[in-house]
Amino acid sequence: MRRMRTIVGWDGSEPAEQALRWAAEREQREGWPVHIVRVLDFVTADAAAEVAEARSELQQAVWSLAEANPDVVVTAELAVGDPAVELARIADRSALLVVGASRVERTRRPTARRVPTALVGRSEGLTAVVPAHAPDGRHGVVAVVRGRPGSAGTLTVAATAASTLGEPMTLLRIRDPFESPDDVGIPTLEPELRTLGRDFPGLDVRFDPHWIRGPIGLLSHSDRASLLVLEGHRPTSAPPRFSLERWLAGRARAPFVVVAEPLVQDGHPQVVEQQDLVPTGRVPTG
Repeated sequence: MRRMRTIVGWDGSEPAEQALRWAAEREQREGWPVHIVRVLDFVTADAAAEVAEARSELQQAVWSLAEANPDVVVTAELAVGDPAVELARIADRSALLVVGASRVERTRRPTARRVPTALVGRSEGLTAVVPAHAPDGRHGVVAVVRGRPGSAGTLTVAATAASTLGEPMTLLRIRDPFESPDDVGIPTLEPELRTLGRDFPGLDVRFDPHWIRGPIGLLSHSDRASLLVLEGHRPTSAPPRFSLERWLAGRARAPFVVVAEPLVQDGHPQVVEQQDLVPTGRVPTG
């Protein structure tokens, strides 16, 4: 999975502003451009005055972000439709999609949890959820994986983030309580540890022997870690509405990234061709 840019869903709310700042700080270090997307509903899009106001607010967000982060290339666009649908379409599978979320106990806009909850469960791509009011003093990157072929992308994203931050990386094994048993044995993560030692020789990698079997077990990590990276789209026999990632979208206190690789069939990952993404309806930044 090759990431090409960062897409931030923005509507002017506090969670969206938090997501925008987080994305800019990340790309200040990693060097990718930030593309801000404001999605209008069909009713608003039919009112010329409201569209003009939305465009003006978006332009101001671009200017403010570019001024605070002069080394980051910032672009923007307006889209029309359901934010969950449009943001996933624009981000596709080759961009990091960043959205903000408010926790369940805080006053929020109607979309402050609906949109991130819908997006975080998508079947492919990279999706980051940034909670508002995250505690200070957090340290370390936690990778939560199954220890199967589909874990490779999650480990790469987590190790790259830890190396960039200069922080240690902790590996956790996850097994959903509803997951069907298989016959491939209990994952020890020893092959993953060897691969990380080879590809990231200077990285401090730690293995937590405790299992994650449900969402509660991740909350203590979200209180302490700089970033959680979860293997998404895991095989499971859970009820259709059960999702660890969706549950975390309203409760996690640390930013987390869900890495949903293409499905692995018969032990062989599907080959996906990458295509350049050209933003349309771009708001000029100069």
